[in-house]
Amino acid sequence: MTHAKDNSEKSSLILKKNTAEMVLGRTHDMLGLTARTMEVTSGQQIKAEGPERQRDSKGPYGPEYLDPFTGMEFVWVPGGSFEMGDVLSDYDLLESSCPVHTVKLYGFYMGRCAVTQGEWMRVMGKNPSGYPRGDRYPVVEVSWNDVQEFIFRLNQQSGRTYALPSEAQWEYAAREGGKRVRFGTGRDCIGPDEANYDCSGKYVETYSRAGLYRGETVPVDSFFPNALGLYQMSGNVWEWCHDEWHDNYEGAPQDGSVWKTGEDLDRATDRVIRGGGWNCLPQDLRAASRSGDYSSSWLDNLGFRLARPCSLQEG
Repeated sequence: MTHAKDNSEKSSLILKKNTAEMVLGRTHDMLGLTARTMEVTSGQQIKAEGPERQRDSKGPYGPEYLDPFTGMEFVWVPGGSFEMGDVLSDYDLLESSCPVHTVKLYGFYMGRCAVTQGEWMRVMGKNPSGYPRGDRYPVVEVSWNDVQEFIFRLNQQSGRTYALPSEAQWEYAAREGGKRVRFGTGRDCIGPDEANYDCSGKYVETYSRAGLYRGETVPVDSFFPNALGLYQMSGNVWEWCHDEWHDNYEGAPQDGSVWKTGEDLDRATDRVIRGGGWNCLPQDLRAASRSGDYSSSWLDNLGFRLARPCSLQEG
């Protein structure tokens, strides 16, 4: 699990694995798009605006895909090889993001955004999320086990095959196809105009900028997407991956597949989470940062996005 600064001002869920402490709950501009803006709506509530886009358009690397049942949008992530892990040698990632290793993946579809409350409602019929609520806000307070039930129902109702991404797929997509970049924005430095996180001045790192801390989630298509067209691969909500948690990459698959050592039906197994959330510090938003939680855990900064293998394209 990742080490993090002790922050007595935050309520954190702490898991210990092999004496490593993990803290949860703290955790470019593209193709002529207009400048980023932030609009103060009332009090401390801030809406982070991103570019307008057309649905059913051709993405940067291939056709995009719209699920006919929920309206969820998916972008094509072309296959390739990349070096997974702490390729930038950040001093505090420690052993959990090592050793750096080569992974070769086939192309796949990745959800343009985290799954929203509206999309969850269409499948499950009720909204588990607390405030703020809205169809375009990410669904939160869903455990890994809850997500498996959502996927089961979605696959039945839509006639398609979806799954949580593997950890390798998630990092490859966050790094725009395996580029040597620090954040899911495609950049090595991050600020409040690019992501939703705790950007308070006292938490600034050499690779982050200070700004106004929003203190809650924002709509999933806020800010600008990375070069693959994926929104908020850093910040807003942590995202579940399918993989079981491992303390480091010793013995990790080299084909991008889900890494599991036990029976997948063991729903008590710790699972990987990636990307950082709205109340996380800058270091948690790095594409190589890893964390995890019990599969039964649900938090107000924890959601998910879906993937779809290219070999399973129906119609």
